[in-house]
Amino acid sequence: WRHQLPSGVAVTCVDVSESNRSNTPIWAAGTSQNKVLIGSFDNLTIREIDLGKNQPMAVEFSQNGDKILIAGRNGHLSIHALADLREEKNFSSEFTKAVYEACWSADGSKIAAVSWELTGEEVPVLGFVKVIDAGTGKCIHKIGLDGHPASSVQIAQKMDRIYTGTWGCKPTTVIPQKSI
Repeated sequence: WRHQLPSGVAVTCVDVSESNRSNTPIWAAGTSQNKVLIGSFDNLTIREIDLGKNQPMAVEFSQNGDKILIAGRNGHLSIHALADLREEKNFSSEFTKAVYEACWSADGSKIAAVSWELTGEEVPVLGFVKVIDAGTGKCIHKIGLDGHPASSVQIAQKMDRIYTGTWGCKPTTVIPQKSI
């Protein structure tokens, strides 16, 4: 199975979910045209979420496959329902720069997202990870990493640590003082 995008359109991120109501694997792909395409491997139907001026950097399905988390270049972070593609939550007010990756916790109650900010200090950039309550949108943790934009994140299955990476090629294991 293969889907051909129009000439000049690049895929910026991708995820696959095998857990959804139809029990058929579905895929999501962010594109350079500021859209997230969502399709099924068993037919050619493709739906899309238009993000306006925001290019998607990461997409991730929820554990049960009924929602999709979208992170984007303009500080965008949102949750969309797969049933009708409507935006359920928007956490973009938490970020001023690109959100390069985001992920769900194992139980779906938390989101970890990585970004960066200007510091106005000797080291002008600080990469960080934020842990956000998926229900309330409240920032639970903000953890500074190093003087480079943070680029990757995963929450451990037991939710006791966060794994991150930055443009400075520095993989980091973060163990928050409070539980995730």
